[in-house]
Parts: sequence; C-alpha cells; structure tokens
Amino acid sequence: MAKQKDSPNRQLFVNFLEDFLQVSFIGFQEGPNVRFDLILFRGPLGSTLAVPATVMHEPRDAARRIIQQKIAAWDAAFNSALDAETLEAVSGYWNTHSRSGRAVSQTSIGREIAKRQEAA
Repeated sequence: MAKQKDSPNRQLFVNFLEDFLQVSFIGFQEGPNVRFDLILFRGPLGSTLAVPATVMHEPRDAARRIIQQKIAAWDAAFNSALDAETLEAVSGYWNTHSRSGRAVSQTSIGREIAKRQEAA
C-alpha cells in the first residue's frame, strides 16, 4: 500500500491549497480540542508560519490577505529584533568567535544580516 503522503489525491489537494493560498505547503498541525487545525507553510527566510485551516472557508482574495498579513507580522517581528545594534553584535560574534563565519554568511539569515548592514 502506498504511503498516504505520496497519494495522487493528497498531491492534488496540496496543489490546490498552494494555488489557493499562494504558499509553499509544509503540512497540517492538529489543534487541541479547543483550537482549529493549522495549515503550516513556508515563510520568509525558510521560516514555518501557520494559519487556521478555516482560512480555506474564506474567498480566495481574503485568504491570501490573511497569509500576507501573517508574513507582514513575521517581517515586522524580525525587523524589530534585528535593529542596527543587534546586527552589529551578531555579525561581530560570528566574525570573531566562529570558525564557520564564512559558512554562516552563506545562510539565509547571514545573507539577510549582510544586506541590512549594507543598507545601513
């Protein structure tokens, strides 16, 4: 018997969900009895973001707005956490204390730090 995740029916649903929401689907997370199940999707810099599965009850434009608001909230949180002083401290740490500073600079976060330092 084929694994459920490999089934054509599941793939059809995933394709529909990704098209409907304009996201890269990761999976579902069951909510406790008092909360809705969540749709997990890939966010900025490889992060995992989640929205209630009930977003699929919304019209397409409204559902996509909910996704965009989630991404904007993530961006705002990331931007406030990485102010200029923090960027300098993190960069200094990796350049001074890490033998793998070059490898870190090739990661998504490392590239984002470099981009923000250049812009400052």
